[in-house]
Amino acid sequence: MSKVIYNLYGLTSPVPTKAILRLVAFGLVVCVVGCEPAREQTEEEKALAEWESARLADLEWANEKRGRTQDRPNDEWQWTISSTPLAELQQKAKQAALKRNELKFTASAPGKHAIFVEAKESINKEEHKKAEELLLALAEEGYVDAEFELYHFYIPWHEPSDFSHQNAEKALYWLDKCLAKGYAKAQYAYSYLHTKPSHSVKPVHFGTAFDWAYIAAEQGYTRAKIAIAMSYFDGRGIERDLVESYKWLELTINRPLDVAENDPNYAISRKPFAQSLQQQIATDNNMPPQKIAEAKRLAKEWELAHPYAYKSVDEVGY
Repeated sequence: MSKVIYNLYGLTSPVPTKAILRLVAFGLVVCVVGCEPAREQTEEEKALAEWESARLADLEWANEKRGRTQDRPNDEWQWTISSTPLAELQQKAKQAALKRNELKFTASAPGKHAIFVEAKESINKEEHKKAEELLLALAEEGYVDAEFELYHFYIPWHEPSDFSHQNAEKALYWLDKCLAKGYAKAQYAYSYLHTKPSHSVKPVHFGTAFDWAYIAAEQGYTRAKIAIAMSYFDGRGIERDLVESYKWLELTINRPLDVAENDPNYAISRKPFAQSLQQQIATDNNMPPQKIAEAKRLAKEWELAHPYAYKSVDEVGY
């Protein structure tokens, strides 16, 4: 009867209570499901994504350059291969390690280290003039960590302040000082200069980049080891060799735990990235088990032949 009355007066019949409750419940479910925040990536996942993105972008650029310049052998942007024998690079790495060990005291002098820490803090506070003065004072006394920090301070695309735009020559001056002392971080940095098309300080030359990264990797520098592994994986700067790539990744993964734990960047990004690329080599490239075993054997032989490689690089900073 009530429905008839509502219809006569043109009114809408009230919705039954159960129906209302159902609609409310459905709305709440939709809201909860729709409004549930996406799971945030862990630091490790973010780091892996960043590494992979950078590697693929770099490889895409390099492949494009190789395709455009393969018929132009004199083009400085061509896909280049190292012509230096590995034995010669290994000898250079040993000489660099000797130089580095002779200068260990410069990285452990308490007074200078305190000033260096103050300079780094000044950079973080954007007190660039003060930081520059402190670093220059230390660098003039031969403090190699300060020399390398000045390279970062002056390099054009790493702009800590306005006055660093035109300081490429200063950056290279201090980088050369570090190279002369066998400083592995500087060797890797010099390698990096030859891999990026946006950097006008040095021409892109993957062969030269491989040579300097190899010397740093031979001294145990982790970033250089990964760079060498990627070079072998992509065939960039050296002929493609998946066994060698797997070996260098193994050397990265097998770093002593006490060292890895003291290096958050390594623990968060480099080791997972190395494991991911190693897995890619084993699966996507169908590397047979005997080749994997060979790569692991070569890695073990390298570790036995380089007992100094970890501590000297990671604890002293070289």
